[in-house]
Amino acid sequence: MSKPTVTQLENSPEFILIEAFKVEEMGAFLAKIMQGNATKAPKRPWFFLVLMALLGAFVGYFLGGFFSKFLSGDAWVQMGIAFVAFWVVLLPLHELIHGIVFKVLGAKQIGFGWTWKGWMAYCYAQNFVITLQELIWVAIMPFICLTLGMLCLLFVLPSYQIAIIFALLLHTTGCLGDFLLVKYARQNKNRQIYTFDDLQERKMTFFYEKISSY
Repeated sequence: MSKPTVTQLENSPEFILIEAFKVEEMGAFLAKIMQGNATKAPKRPWFFLVLMALLGAFVGYFLGGFFSKFLSGDAWVQMGIAFVAFWVVLLPLHELIHGIVFKVLGAKQIGFGWTWKGWMAYCYAQNFVITLQELIWVAIMPFICLTLGMLCLLFVLPSYQIAIIFALLLHTTGCLGDFLLVKYARQNKNRQIYTFDDLQERKMTFFYEKISSY
């Protein structure tokens, strides 16, 4: 089934606007999702319970070894390396992966930016309409790719275990917004919702829903 165009979403009576916000207002939108106010709350939040359990198990597994080395001077050096690596390497790679997924889905024009108000980097596909299922892939792939990469590095570079674990924790925390977008998509999986960004002209993100009567 083909997706509607931006023109169809905005002009056809088949679709209604359900969300619209500026990029610096993304934090408020994510807060609504966290509180369950963006749409009705999910009936089965098992996905996030499983995710948190896996993260907890991973952190717990390495916690003993981490704190046994924590008091050493090398630990502080490695944590500093991880902090710099997060901003200089992981964050750009994270947004680049978002962009690659957009390209794979067919987006023609990709852009990147930063909002000081929300202290948030972002990637967008200008006027490219995606479904909620596609939104899940766009949102979650940086977490999957970079987490797997850092887990591999734990075995390749065991002497930098503290730096890698700390970088992994920083990145996972930074993925909270992506997790919330996945939550939004999953809890609305039975609704025909489409979203697109127009950050070059109107500097807004839009969510439209197809009315069931059509």
